[in-house]
Amino acid sequence: MVEFWYRKVFRHYNEVFVETANTCAIFRCFEQTWLLLRKSAKNLF
Repeated sequence: MVEFWYRKVFRHYNEVFVETANTCAIFRCFEQTWLLLRKSAKNLF
């Protein structure tokens, strides 16, 4: 019984962790793209 509950909780946290990691990766990617765009925009003007 405890093992089942533990596995359920662990799986839930694992899914949350993966979601969070994916979201962070996407934001980091956007941030780097944004910084690159700002740098190139400075060079243009």
